[in-house]
Amino acid sequence: MRLLFVALALIALNLTGCAAMSPDTTMLTPPASQYDARLVDPQTGQALSVSELASRLSETDVVVIGEFHGHHASHLLQARLQQALFQHNPAQILSMEQFNLDHQQVLDDYLDGRLGETEMLEDAQAWDNYRA
Repeated sequence: MRLLFVALALIALNLTGCAAMSPDTTMLTPPASQYDARLVDPQTGQALSVSELASRLSETDVVVIGEFHGHHASHLLQARLQQALFQHNPAQILSMEQFNLDHQQVLDDYLDGRLGETEMLEDAQAWDNYRA
């Protein structure tokens, strides 16, 4: 009986603790659309703009950007961040997983204007979802 009383008392204390919790006002509002990204400083929980994030990353040697494959919004965010990083450091190297290292010369020819995009995609054997 005593064990039952202690268990009920603990449950009651836990429930009152939950009821007393105030809502977390630092939570960000949900995105307005699937193209509206939220960048958050993990230490402070504060929202960041793409340019603020690029500024913070501008002195780093390597930036790895993940994505949801085939999700156009994540590709848009990657492009915006890459563009902002380029403003800080135009002499950067961009590595894309859609291309293999053995096709680097094809990519160089495309970037130098010696190949059009259609030929580059064929010669470099780009992934089917390259345009995504």
